[in-house]
Amino acid sequence: MSDSAPQLPQPSHVALATRRWADALVDDSGRNQLAYYRDLRAGTLRLDEARPEAVTVLTAGRTVTLRQLFPDDVAHADAMRRARTIRTRMRTLAEERGVDVGYLASGIASWWEADRTPRSPVLLHRLTVRTTSAAETDFALTLDPEPTVNPVLLFKLFKEHRLDLDPETLLDALPEGPYDPAPLFEQLAKAAQDVRGFTVSPELLVGTFLYEKLPMVADITEHGELLESSEVIAALAGDPRALSELYATAPVEADAPDRLPPADEFLVLDADSSQSYAVNAAVAGHHLVVKGPPGTGKSQTIANMIMALAARGRTALFVAEKRAAIDAVLDRLHQVGLDDLVQNLHGDQSSRRELARALDSRLQRARHETRPTTEDTDRSLVDARAALSAHHAALHTKHDPWGLSMFELQSRLLGISPADMTPQRWSGDDLARLDAPTAARLRAAVTELAQLGAFDAEPGPGPWVRSTIPDRAAAQSAYALAGQAATTLAPARRQLTALAAQLGLSVPGTLGSAQKMAVLLAEVDATLRRLRPEAYGADLAAWATASATGPERGTMGFWQRRKVLKQIREHWLAPGRPSTVELHEVAVAAADQLARWRVVSRDGQPPRTSPSAAASLAVFAEFTGALEALRGYVPIDNDDLGLLQPELDRLAGDQADLLRTARRNELAASLVQWRARRLLDELAARGVGGDTTRAGAAFDHAWLSSVLEHVRFTDEHLSTFHGAALHAAVTEFHTADAAHITAAAQRVRHLAARNLMAVLDEFPEQQQLVRREAAKKARHLPVRRLFEQAPDALTALKPCWAMSPLLVSQVLPARVLFDVVIFDEASQVEPVDGVPAIMRGRQVVVAGDEHQLPPTNFFQRADGDADTPDDGTALGDDVESLLQAFAHTLPLPQVRHLAWHYRSRDERLIAFSDRHVYSPNGNALTTFPGADAGDCISHVLVTGEADPDASAESGSAEVRRVVDLILAHAAQRPAESLGVITMGITHAERVDAALRRALATRPELEPYFSEHGHEPFFVKNIERVQGDERDAVILTVGYPKGLDGRMLYRFGPLNTKGGHRRLNVAITRARRRMTVVSSFTHLDMDPQRLRAEGAVMLRDFLAYASSGGRRESLAAVTAPALNPFEADVLAKLTAAGIPLVVQHGVGGHRIDFAATHPDDPERLVLAIEADGASYHASPTVRDRDRLRQQHLERLGWRFHRIWSTDWMRQREVEIAKARAVYDLAVSESAGLPVDTVAEGVTLRLPSATARRAPKPELPPATQITEVPRQTLVDLIRWIESDGLNRTEDEVVAEATTQLGFTRRGPRITEALRQARREAVGAEPTS
Repeated sequence: MSDSAPQLPQPSHVALATRRWADALVDDSGRNQLAYYRDLRAGTLRLDEARPEAVTVLTAGRTVTLRQLFPDDVAHADAMRRARTIRTRMRTLAEERGVDVGYLASGIASWWEADRTPRSPVLLHRLTVRTTSAAETDFALTLDPEPTVNPVLLFKLFKEHRLDLDPETLLDALPEGPYDPAPLFEQLAKAAQDVRGFTVSPELLVGTFLYEKLPMVADITEHGELLESSEVIAALAGDPRALSELYATAPVEADAPDRLPPADEFLVLDADSSQSYAVNAAVAGHHLVVKGPPGTGKSQTIANMIMALAARGRTALFVAEKRAAIDAVLDRLHQVGLDDLVQNLHGDQSSRRELARALDSRLQRARHETRPTTEDTDRSLVDARAALSAHHAALHTKHDPWGLSMFELQSRLLGISPADMTPQRWSGDDLARLDAPTAARLRAAVTELAQLGAFDAEPGPGPWVRSTIPDRAAAQSAYALAGQAATTLAPARRQLTALAAQLGLSVPGTLGSAQKMAVLLAEVDATLRRLRPEAYGADLAAWATASATGPERGTMGFWQRRKVLKQIREHWLAPGRPSTVELHEVAVAAADQLARWRVVSRDGQPPRTSPSAAASLAVFAEFTGALEALRGYVPIDNDDLGLLQPELDRLAGDQADLLRTARRNELAASLVQWRARRLLDELAARGVGGDTTRAGAAFDHAWLSSVLEHVRFTDEHLSTFHGAALHAAVTEFHTADAAHITAAAQRVRHLAARNLMAVLDEFPEQQQLVRREAAKKARHLPVRRLFEQAPDALTALKPCWAMSPLLVSQVLPARVLFDVVIFDEASQVEPVDGVPAIMRGRQVVVAGDEHQLPPTNFFQRADGDADTPDDGTALGDDVESLLQAFAHTLPLPQVRHLAWHYRSRDERLIAFSDRHVYSPNGNALTTFPGADAGDCISHVLVTGEADPDASAESGSAEVRRVVDLILAHAAQRPAESLGVITMGITHAERVDAALRRALATRPELEPYFSEHGHEPFFVKNIERVQGDERDAVILTVGYPKGLDGRMLYRFGPLNTKGGHRRLNVAITRARRRMTVVSSFTHLDMDPQRLRAEGAVMLRDFLAYASSGGRRESLAAVTAPALNPFEADVLAKLTAAGIPLVVQHGVGGHRIDFAATHPDDPERLVLAIEADGASYHASPTVRDRDRLRQQHLERLGWRFHRIWSTDWMRQREVEIAKARAVYDLAVSESAGLPVDTVAEGVTLRLPSATARRAPKPELPPATQITEVPRQTLVDLIRWIESDGLNRTEDEVVAEATTQLGFTRRGPRITEALRQARREAVGAEPTS
């Protein structure tokens, strides 16, 4: 038996993580005002001394002012101070964390505890505090008349004393009529009588109460099985097995929108390709991280994502801490009439009546949702999209085996001078074999030939220049022959000269005479070996006649002939008796030799030989043999032996020229094999010489033209290309795609309504509950209770529910309720705060920007008086965010970036962040230059004497200057929204207070500062502006110099870790203009003293702002070089009188050509773009052919497109078109409407009409069995032929009425339901 104890099972990754998460959430510090209440210096407003009449009005749910509650001036001033603190805290927590913290607390329960005495509010009434004027001269208070029992009180009593109290039972103790909580207090005290020292004191006070973590702790600690079942939570907990479960199996293609049938796409707002990818990935079921830098349409993407899911009957939980993030999504959905499909509980979880009204409104409207008629639009969209996609593919698809696209072919050909064009072409198999590597080799051969002088007008000076040597092997042989000939010529010549002198012959001076002499001497030597020397003195003519045969004997008689033959034989030396023929041959030869000898003889002696003749002739033969072989490689025409020697010496001494000539001949031969003789002849005829550029250009023209002509013949689109038709396709696509996007909203509404009816039919009990709640006037069920009892009906009524992550545990039961959980601004959410939301969904999409604010405890103070750094520095920058956790968990393909930046009217507003933050981290933004080149960013320097009243965080002079700028903006630009951002809290409070004082004297400006308008004015410190955006932003640094005028280098939150992320948030909030205010410039900041990354970035940004944004433009990355097509367009349009700025902009995606006004080079009037590299870089037709143009037009540009194929074929026509558009743009340069949208979009959204089906004749009947079944089916069809959406129960009810039955029994219900199923099954559904 083993002595070892059995091992206990190891806790799972989730179980271990649960403990960590719960520990992180639990707060035992006693700061919880809902458990251990204490009065705060400024954050508590007691109503004990308030006017009772006003208190009665307040508790009845009606609005009262502080002046009505506290008529006395001193009491009112104190109440104002406290109410302002409470209101600020309420607004901050509602906007930043999505929780309501402002309440009127009624009754304080206390009991004995060993360590500290609890003081827990009993009843909580949700409180609204609003100003009566922009100057805040008074506040108005409104209570929700339906209170809630403090959940923390109930939790503590249960946890510590096992006292389980039902809050609804306690609330039932409240009497009707005037507010009187005493009966409830008595019932509570009675229930808690066993709790030591339990009492309830009837106190009445206003304050802020926050402890949202309690339900989260319960979620995490009490639902381990639910947590364990979530692969997402397991992966976050570090379970490696779960990680693989999060990986997407079916990839989403970036160009999927080009192939998606319009009926399957539910974009209710425009979406570029990066946004469409995120939407399509979410619809495909992928877990996803969406990184969205400022202004890249993250909210719009989420809105599209929610509606695309809703159209497919899927539900979403939309979670964001900041109200601005949820408002941004809802605002976009409101623009297209879809905001009622989302229930927003952010900061509004107590408003049960509002929820009931929203559910009732949705029920009523859903019945009337109809499907829009989109068939014609869809057809036009598909056709136009296909044409544009085909053009893009035809233009930019690379063709094998050449590896070139049509655009590259055309562009490169446009870069070739007409002087270098050639008719040389390849076709068929030759062209197929002439792939890019082969063409490169042949081109190199052509250019090398130029270098080697093959195309020179005159041959070069080298001795081998005319050689036909084919290769280096032959060159080696020729070089050896040249050396042999050069070295043997001199000895051969000397010996021939000596031999000639010895034999009395003339010395030969030419090669020909020397060769003749050598031949003569060789022949004489041969004759003298056969005849005696005296033979040359005989009558050689008679010898020839006597030895001849036939007519050549002439008249010589027989005897005379015999006599002469005898004489010849007497001179014969050779062995044997010679024949007559031999005698004749030798006689003729001797006669010929004698004749030739006499020509060259100087002494008149007969031919003779010498013993040295053989050796001399051998040397000469060696020379002539080498020379003749050498002439097979190179022509040698010189015959003068005196001149021949230096020629041979040059040949033997110039190996380089020989090798060069051999290489030239080798290259030419290889090109001739490729049928390029015509090209070589043309280059030679043109005298291209050593100009390799021209030689290469000629080859390029031949090869590129050959490929281009082949592609044109074989590509159906290019063979029939017509630019006008393509422009028409663009126009059609603009119209159809805009109509498609517009129609999507109603398509979504219709499908969501259909799904709603199906769900209500499937869950009739839930349907009845929801209808009862919608009909109630008061005492509505809490949201959590509703979800517990009717989850399917609620999520069908409202496919998306939006709330703060801190509210999820409070209002939603712990179960899987949603298909997808979507987080926004997730860089500010800790993973533990996201767990309750994640556990309620099946799929997770996390959106945010890792370069903006990290998780912080800045907003977690329980009251307004707790210790916090005076400058508003946030803590917790080292905490990992939910965004980072998922980005590190998911594979890279499921971590996507949004790229197009839309917010800024001028890209200089985002250029600094792009250059310093996003581009260095691999997420360069696609920005769009504005047509207005005016100032959009400026720096206001506040100067003056030292300010003794200034604090370390806020200079008084700067406060005054900022207020002046605010008032000037309100007066001069009332149509533009404005926000003020400060570095620290103190400075924000001082600016706000100074503004209120100033507004007391400027009542005409009060409407601008209303809190209820769209994008109301704000003053916020840097921790609170993420998610906000305004037309104009004033960024006020606040930190002054010291009294001695020196820099203090106190930059508050910028000096902390992550300070640069905070500054990045602040400088990216403006749409139109930004004003930076400070009491120092970048020149005052010593770089050596800047330690924090945020402070360094502040210095750079002040320098950028002081230059109006131009400093960054100068430091921008150099624009890419023009390709030949773009260079040709630039040259020709400039020549046509259109002044152009090339590659205009500072971002990565620039305008190809920006045309300037003829009288003002700073004034930009026309954007001209082609279909080249930047066009090709966009993956979808929507990006390329609508969105980019549309956004540029929104920014004030007139837009003109040049198709490269048109430019190639009809350049002059395209120049004339561009000039006409330019002239129009100049004439209209007073300005286009800023937000121009596509015109001509007509969309039919039919409403419910009269019933289309005929009403059947209904027989009188007292029982359902008396009505024929087909009649029942026809009746159902008639009822539903008006297009209204109905639940099955509603159809049955109306059919019962039509049949005249006053009561609906089970047999009637079942018969009608069966008839409806037959009716629906027999008809196609839309």
